[in-house]
Amino acid sequence: MQTINQNYLDYIEATKGMSKADIIKLLIDLIEKSNNEFYIYFGSYYQFTKSEGKFIKEPLLWKVLNYETIKDDGFLLLLSKYLIDTLHFSYENNNYRTSTIREDLNNYFYNKAFTKIDKKKIISTIIEDYTDNVFLLAKEDYENPNYFIDDNSRKASCTDYAIALMGYQSKTTLSGTYWTRSSRASKSSKAVVIINHYGKITSWRPYHTCPGWHHSFSAMAYETVRPAIRIRL
Repeated sequence: MQTINQNYLDYIEATKGMSKADIIKLLIDLIEKSNNEFYIYFGSYYQFTKSEGKFIKEPLLWKVLNYETIKDDGFLLLLSKYLIDTLHFSYENNNYRTSTIREDLNNYFYNKAFTKIDKKKIISTIIEDYTDNVFLLAKEDYENPNYFIDDNSRKASCTDYAIALMGYQSKTTLSGTYWTRSSRASKSSKAVVIINHYGKITSWRPYHTCPGWHHSFSAMAYETVRPAIRIRL
């Protein structure tokens, strides 16, 4: 089950009626007190709690990544604390722009997780030559020392919902493997870069020796999803 501590803030409620300057001051103070390990509640999704045998939505926790540059950025860059779902990356190729996972994040997940009030806070993010409301981080983001200081800081555990959907979580590290939006060349095709259960940056490979149809692209959903968003202050 998830744990609650003083490093978590209900963002919409806590900042209601506050000026941008006061929000920045509040966040910087709280982030410093949390030793830069600070999370906010924003939106809701199926995670840990069940009612009558079915998962119900509950507040989503997001890690603040740009804690060092909030004032200059004018927004919060957020990454989900948990691995929240299992989604196929692609049924055609490993190009994130045309991928199934991008479409699912910006349609099903976006509409299921966020209210009209939440959506007004979300800033569309430019990725190459297109814009998204929800996105996966790139390999370069996971290599950025301002966001992640080591392999351990990249590790994340699955929600019960993700595990119920066959999301992989190591019994040793209690962490899962999850997609990035980056790809790199492999011997047979272009492979999708993932973060494995040790927090290391590696690339996708088939878990089964299946014939043909998904051999060269990442259709399988054993890797889980760790979405990112930007929200206005």
